[in-house]
Amino acid sequence: MAGVFSEPFYLRIWFYHPNFIQSQIVVAFREGLHFYDNTFETGSGSQVFPWDLYGTVHGLEDFIWEPATEPEPYCLPGQAEI
Repeated sequence: MAGVFSEPFYLRIWFYHPNFIQSQIVVAFREGLHFYDNTFETGSGSQVFPWDLYGTVHGLEDFIWEPATEPEPYCLPGQAEI
């Protein structure tokens, strides 16, 4: 990789369980740095990472798990839900 990125940035893996297909890698920086700060509500302390299903994935233990509440999809009147 050429050079070093020295600006602050937001980099997260949004891991949805059991809706894995909705999982995303999210990146933001510069003017959009704080765009995702309040995207999710903090999850309850009773949520735990499903290690029994994904614990064999190499390197997964290096990530910091921050449980959050999955948002409900919202559609404007007349729009179909995706």
